[in-house]
Amino acid sequence: MPQQPPNTNGQMILTELETSDIKGKLQVIKDAFEPSDEQPAADTFYLTVAYNRANPVFLINGDTVEMLLLEMGNDDAKIT
Repeated sequence: MPQQPPNTNGQMILTELETSDIKGKLQVIKDAFEPSDEQPAADTFYLTVAYNRANPVFLINGDTVEMLLLEMGNDDAKIT
């Protein structure tokens, strides 16, 4: 059964290995994203849901996704 993120809001505390792994997986999701009328951009919500669907054992939250995207130099994914 999938676990819940440790915090509904707020940035999760991750090890260097977890951070690296999640960043890699987020980048794969962003690279595979194809815009549509319903989803024109790979925003924070889209990335969080797509990541959690593919990784149900280690779920993350939107604040953590935004933090990692900023570290990756991708601040365009924020929900406005």
